[in-house]
Amino acid sequence: MPHAPSRWPLIQEEARGVRRPEDDFIYQPVIVGNAQDALTGILLNPDIGAVVLYEGFAAQSPTENPLLAVFQSVIDFSSIEDDETLVLQLAQAIKKIRPEMDIYLLSDRNIETLAGKPESRFFNRIFYQMEEPLELHLSILEGIRNRYRTPFFDNLKRYAQRPIATFHALPIARGKSVFTSNWISDMGEFYGPNLFLAESSATTGGLDSLLEPTGNIKDAQAMAAQAFGADHAFFVTNGTSTSNKMVLQALLAPGDIVILDRNCHKSHHYGCVLAGAQPYYVEAFPLVEYSMYGGVPLRTIKQALLTLKAHGDLARVKMVDLTNCTFDGHVYDTRRVMEECLAIKPDLIFLWDEAWFGFAHWSPLLRQRTAMGAAAALTESLARPEAQKAWDEQASTLGKTPDDETLLSTRLVPDPRAVRLRVYQTNSVHKSMSALRQGSIVLVKDVDFEHVESQFHDAEISQKGCTSG
Repeated sequence: MPHAPSRWPLIQEEARGVRRPEDDFIYQPVIVGNAQDALTGILLNPDIGAVVLYEGFAAQSPTENPLLAVFQSVIDFSSIEDDETLVLQLAQAIKKIRPEMDIYLLSDRNIETLAGKPESRFFNRIFYQMEEPLELHLSILEGIRNRYRTPFFDNLKRYAQRPIATFHALPIARGKSVFTSNWISDMGEFYGPNLFLAESSATTGGLDSLLEPTGNIKDAQAMAAQAFGADHAFFVTNGTSTSNKMVLQALLAPGDIVILDRNCHKSHHYGCVLAGAQPYYVEAFPLVEYSMYGGVPLRTIKQALLTLKAHGDLARVKMVDLTNCTFDGHVYDTRRVMEECLAIKPDLIFLWDEAWFGFAHWSPLLRQRTAMGAAAALTESLARPEAQKAWDEQASTLGKTPDDETLLSTRLVPDPRAVRLRVYQTNSVHKSMSALRQGSIVLVKDVDFEHVESQFHDAEISQKGCTSG
């Protein structure tokens, strides 16, 4: 980046010069001269898989870039005073926009000093600028290779190549009864042999178990959690209907109250029945002109909490359960909903049914509206001193006993000392991502998950066992 444009072809040639025949991947360098162009590149080019930062590049592009206006809250180029601040802020901005990105720093300063800063966690590796280029090349390839790993699929391909006798599905027998049939051999030709060779049961071993994973499925779920910014991820093969019932059955007990959108999917109602919990229905906003409904207004949700508090039932309120996005495509300001609800009851659990919204995580603009994206932003915000100051000022302004109308009309902030952030997100992978049939995923960001993990697994076994049996 700090080099003159006239040297860019030489840098590209140097990158090509360290390629080896045994490399798993071939990449082409895209060189830019300033921080704004770098952010523009990662926004517009999804094929960029790694970023190498050379200290000494400029902060702003010579021409105005309106594309970056929406990211002014992420990085303010006008406030940067030195190279070190710029490189750290740019790395942080890249991680917020493209969290999957590998970032490498080439520096000619004391690397130990830089590595000791908290912001150094944004870098996969820090190199001394004169270090061997091959080391940087190998690091880039290793990072891409790690992201290309598919633990379960890789194991499934190995399993299909093994000479295994199966007894759990004798008529299929890994395709023998299909390919040797005088009547349905064309079925085998249509699907191909791999479909039948990969046919398996958990009882045969070698493919791990969805109910109690210890091998490749466990690794795959850990990679999924990292990709989505969650603490835990659980794969479900029976659709998000099962995912919703799992979460509700695991986290609720008889007598608990759930604030629930009346227009939600029927799986949420069934989940309340299974748990013995009591739904407190809230109404979505009607858009009569378009014959559709929006989301549940935040004022309505807050009113439900305050009404239950007035009746002495706030302690029984365990969860707020909403559909995001709605069946008509309306999306919540998830962070604000959670902030204002936590200001009234700081230990609420949130279940966001994002069956149709799984793709949103991969958009830097939509990610902040997902449950996991909002939870990450909220976690970061609550850790700052400004959060406590904002709550203290609010408490001073509202007084000890504010009336309901004041609370409803005030943009509430939670007490960071009291908040227990507990967020669950369910996605239908087969709706907007990639799955053959009924693939779903449960994402967890719950500071108290260790206290509910056992019943979560019990509900997982109950739902997966009953639905797939």
